[in-house]
Amino acid sequence: MSAGHGIPAAALAPEEQDAILPGMKTTMTSRGQIVLPAELRNRDDMRPGQIFRVRRVRRGEYRLVAAERPRNQGLADALLACPVKGWLVPVKSESTGTL
Repeated sequence: MSAGHGIPAAALAPEEQDAILPGMKTTMTSRGQIVLPAELRNRDDMRPGQIFRVRRVRRGEYRLVAAERPRNQGLADALLACPVKGWLVPVKSESTGTL
C-alpha cells in the first residue's frame, strides 16, 4: 500500500509511517500562515508561541521541526495550576550572606 507519496508504507521507518496521516489537510492564508490540525497539536502537546524550524526539502515539500524547549519551560505555570489550592506557597527569601 502506498503512503500517499508514491512510497510503499512498508519501506518507511516507523516514525515516517506515523507522520503520514491520510486525509489531513490545511490551507495557507493570504498572510502565509498555515494552521496545524488540532489532532496533531493535541497529539504532540503543541502550544501557542511554540517555535518551529522549517526546512525546504524540495519544491512543494517542507519539513517542520519543533525547536527544543528550554528544560523547565512552563514548570512554574504547571505548578501554579495545581488543583490542590494552597499546596504551593511562597518561601521567604533569605540572603546567602547570613548563612
